[in-house]
Amino acid sequence: MTAATCLYAMGVQPRRRVHALVLFRSETGDVLLVKPSYRPDWLLPGGEVRPGVPIGYAVARELVEELGLQRSIVHALAVDQSPANLETRHPEGLTVVCDGGLMNCGEAVAMSLPVRSVGIEELAWVSPKRLPDFVAPFMECRIRAALAAVRFGVRMPLPYNGESAD
Repeated sequence: MTAATCLYAMGVQPRRRVHALVLFRSETGDVLLVKPSYRPDWLLPGGEVRPGVPIGYAVARELVEELGLQRSIVHALAVDQSPANLETRHPEGLTVVCDGGLMNCGEAVAMSLPVRSVGIEELAWVSPKRLPDFVAPFMECRIRAALAAVRFGVRMPLPYNGESAD
């Protein structure tokens, strides 16, 4: 029996966690990763989407907080579902990997870590071949799914309540 099944059997209907991450690519094909202070591995930039907040808006706010980067986010590349975890008491979750597009050298140089309180220690551009050296397997899977979507030209709009995000 899964954690979610146990919770449902007890009459508990947990809320879902929603996270939005952004895939930025360099002109050479590298991927931008951030190193948070609260984890041993690296991640794509982004964060939690609070209830009632459009995904594109939430992740754009995270980019400003984490990187000092203003960017409009209107497309998703991949979605990953995570099961509930009774040990950590996390409900099941959805992670949307959004398209940040190509970042040119000027934008990359302009990025900063404006606020240490958000917990980002470092930034790195990483070749897809080196992802296993930086990220957990679940994050590598998300990144590779998003890169495949880019390669095949698949981008899903991020409407909110039936309205265009852009």
